Amino acid sequence: MKRFIIGSLMALTIGTSAFAGIHHYEGYRNEAGRGHHHHYRRENCRINPDNERMRILMAEKRLEIRKELLNEKPDWNKIEKLNTEIAVKKSQAVTERMKYRFENQQDRMERIRRNAPLPPLPPKM
Repeated sequence: MKRFIIGSLMALTIGTSAFAGIHHYEGYRNEAGRGHHHHYRRENCRINPDNERMRILMAEKRLEIRKELLNEKPDWNKIEKLNTEIAVKKSQAVTERMKYRFENQQDRMERIRRNAPLPPLPPKM
């Protein structure tokens, strides 16, 4: 009985492993092999020039940090200053996005209020 249980468990383990190896999970992949964010391609969307400038500026500052870290004795004050500048730019970008979303939400709600029909009056008794 023990041999039968152990043998069936081994067969089950080998079978499930082999079956799992055949079927790759492709639910989130497209035919080009990219992940599920394939609809966020940069060439298909309009990029705000200010956002692009900020992204490039932060990338340049990160590159300066990497260059400084390659030195034998990096200037930690300079690295801290660059990190602070990056953090300030990121926080400004987050605030701008929040402001943009809030304004758009207010705009949508106002349009909905203008176009929505009046609620029906309650029946008179």
